[in-house]
Amino acid sequence: MGQFVSMTAAEFRALMTKNQTSEPKKPIPEQKTSKYRAEKAKADGKVFDSTKERNRYLELKKWQEEGKISNLECQKQFMLQEGFRDREGNWQRPITYIADFCYNEGKEYVVEDVKSKMTKQLPVFRIKKKLFLKRYPQFVFKEAV
Repeated sequence: MGQFVSMTAAEFRALMTKNQTSEPKKPIPEQKTSKYRAEKAKADGKVFDSTKERNRYLELKKWQEEGKISNLECQKQFMLQEGFRDREGNWQRPITYIADFCYNEGKEYVVEDVKSKMTKQLPVFRIKKKLFLKRYPQFVFKEAV
């Protein structure tokens, strides 16, 4: 088992002052891989979170050129719940959902998200999807897996 050390507040402050150096803190290195190990990919000057998402964009872009879809948009934000003040007066930020792609397919407005099998199961995505479906029942929601 570990040992406990007892010290006064003054001793603790002295110890903390002694351990601090005058050197500036080193910057945190950039994250080399994404949270889900997907590699960023580029197309048409846009940066996508994964090659799967980029490939889907290229496919949708081709469909738009062929006239199968129209008004293709990337990274469109939707409000799921407005911000509010709770009982204690603390500000609670709004909840938003950012769709990977939105487009018109015939008379329908489609909101599409590209997910891997793993990210599709994440609780945050599942909750936001339910909130989206409740708030925007007029849109078609698709998941490209």
